Amino acid sequence: MKLVPRIHKPKKINVKSRKQFVLGDDAIESPDTDWFDFETPASTLAEQLYEVSLSSGMCGGISGSWGSGKSSFMKLMENFVKKKYAHKVCVAWFTAWDPGGIEDLGDAMLYHFAHSITSGIDDKEISKAVKELDEALGLRKNVKT
Repeated sequence: MKLVPRIHKPKKINVKSRKQFVLGDDAIESPDTDWFDFETPASTLAEQLYEVSLSSGMCGGISGSWGSGKSSFMKLMENFVKKKYAHKVCVAWFTAWDPGGIEDLGDAMLYHFAHSITSGIDDKEISKAVKELDEALGLRKNVKT
């Protein structure tokens, strides 16, 4: 497999036609609000990560200062993945700043991912496994307190 990066050519934007305002530090939710065409590198990276994931496991991260566009970039990647690979990929968000009341971040991440992946699936075996996970994490949470 050979990964070839695309050359980034920013799209032309008619700023006068935009009826949007920059308010606060909210992340871009869709390509419609992507004024600077970060969608192109975001979709390219998402596509390359998907291709790599077919043959091996991997872990990646996006780092940057507060307000530099990390969440916007990830949301643009998510948008692309949901359009192109919706039947093959589940996108799950986890924020370490708000682990949902579970003290251990590893437990919180496992709990959140399990619920994200299984939401909307009506399968007794999966439902039982998630219920057991809920109970196990609840027990650990109670023991820690």
